[in-house]
Amino acid sequence: MDLNELAKQKAQQILNTQGIDVNCPNCHQQFSAHSNPANCPHCGNTFTVHFNVR
Repeated sequence: MDLNELAKQKAQQILNTQGIDVNCPNCHQQFSAHSNPANCPHCGNTFTVHFNVR
């Protein structure tokens, strides 16, 4: 397994346990996502959280 894949797995683990602050692509409000796909509590939009690992 390469380093990028390990980083993505760790990010997913943090998302599921601690949450990650994201902006909704629909209403642009920030909230703490705890699942993937994420559900915006402001507008109800459901979207997939993508991790950009560099």
